[in-house]
Amino acid sequence: MGRIYTGLVLSALWGAGCGDTTEPVATEPIERHVDGSRLKAQVISTSDGLRWFQRVYDSQRQATCFWQKAAPDGAYYCVDDGVGLVSRGGSHFSHDDEYTDAECTDPLADLFQTPGPNTFIRRSDDPCEGLQRFHSVGEPWTGAFYRRNQDGDCVREPLGHSTHYRIGPELVTGDHFVRGTLREKQSGGGIKAYVIAGEDGSETFETLQDITHDTNCVVNRARDGKLRCLPSSEPRGWLASVSVDPTCTEPALTTFTPRACTPPRFSLMSDGDDACSPNLKVIAVGEEVTQVYAPASAVDPTCRPLTPGSREGRYYLAGAELPATSWPEAKEVDLKVHGRLIVRGAEVAGAVKVPAKLFDTQLGTECFFNPDPSGTERCFPAGHGIDLKLGYFADAACTTRVSPVFPAPCTVGGYAVFVDFAQGPWLRYRAFHLGPQHEGPVYVVQADGAQAGRCAELEGPTPASVYEVGAEIEATSLVEGTESMN
Repeated sequence: MGRIYTGLVLSALWGAGCGDTTEPVATEPIERHVDGSRLKAQVISTSDGLRWFQRVYDSQRQATCFWQKAAPDGAYYCVDDGVGLVSRGGSHFSHDDEYTDAECTDPLADLFQTPGPNTFIRRSDDPCEGLQRFHSVGEPWTGAFYRRNQDGDCVREPLGHSTHYRIGPELVTGDHFVRGTLREKQSGGGIKAYVIAGEDGSETFETLQDITHDTNCVVNRARDGKLRCLPSSEPRGWLASVSVDPTCTEPALTTFTPRACTPPRFSLMSDGDDACSPNLKVIAVGEEVTQVYAPASAVDPTCRPLTPGSREGRYYLAGAELPATSWPEAKEVDLKVHGRLIVRGAEVAGAVKVPAKLFDTQLGTECFFNPDPSGTERCFPAGHGIDLKLGYFADAACTTRVSPVFPAPCTVGGYAVFVDFAQGPWLRYRAFHLGPQHEGPVYVVQADGAQAGRCAELEGPTPASVYEVGAEIEATSLVEGTESMN
């Protein structure tokens, strides 16, 4: 569902530099990707001249690729999916890693499909500091293997399986992937935009950086109601059930993962008492705490010490809120018109422009390209999703469909999208008009037993909120696109 609900968010993966006194200068929008001799842009094209960037494609390896730092020099390389089929932990100790030996020193790769000529094995010596290294795929391993248990002991697993492979010799990264360099592309008003310049002449937008706070940022609506470039990184927020004090009154901030390699500096949280507030506030993250507290159980509110598990997150004190006005202001701008579709971008600090989304003027909403039931790419309305597989109805005749809407809505727009898995592994999308919220009982068609086929009131808990699902929008009425390469 990722492509449906993406909002006005610009990926921020890496930042560099400090200090900026230049004034904003009017600029042209940054291209999401400029082709080189080897790295090409996969795009969605329309009959009205739109060429909407989707991903980077390595024409030599014939696979999509993603920029990441890798060994031995720590430079950026555009690494494709052929190296993504690996054991989870590489060569550092992990409960999920598998080994050939009783000392758990010789790791195996666990490939989930038969490796091809472009399949490599990637490893790192440390989950935080170690750069990825790439190895060839060795011989299949069909014997027993070993794994570390929760106590760290290396224990034998009873059976092996055919997806295990030995790790072959290390490969020279630059012999297989395009190397890139992070470069400043635009700047002004306290913002810098960076691209990765590939050695093949390509250029890919990479990140925005807030110079004042020395952090990567993405465009979101801040507490003052304005679009601003707010800090971006691993999601963080309150963990209401865990506190930093023995009275269980001060919620902890958490990273939701034990492998937070860099201590977090900021936490973004909704400005309000519920999830319906669209504005975000930025909280400074304080010191890490190793002792946290939580109620004994759902029925016993006694506050007791909690010992975090090895696979749980890390916890921090909450610091002061940073003023919304301290973050660079942004605004939506219309960049190009292609028939009924408008390319809308973010202009940050009056100096940097980046294409961000498509707006369908006929539907009056943002849209995203996804395959319709026939497999044709079409720009589906964004905003909400529904689940018709639940088979919920508003009436005792089971004629008016209803469905929960996700993400959980505060105000519901006029459209929703259903992802249909009925055609095997391929996702297919369908769009529907969305009606008002349904109040009252929910009905379902009995699936089996003596009452099979009968419409009956849903037994058990009724969904908190469901909405009427109206007529389906004809796929052919949506803007058609064709996936191609520049």
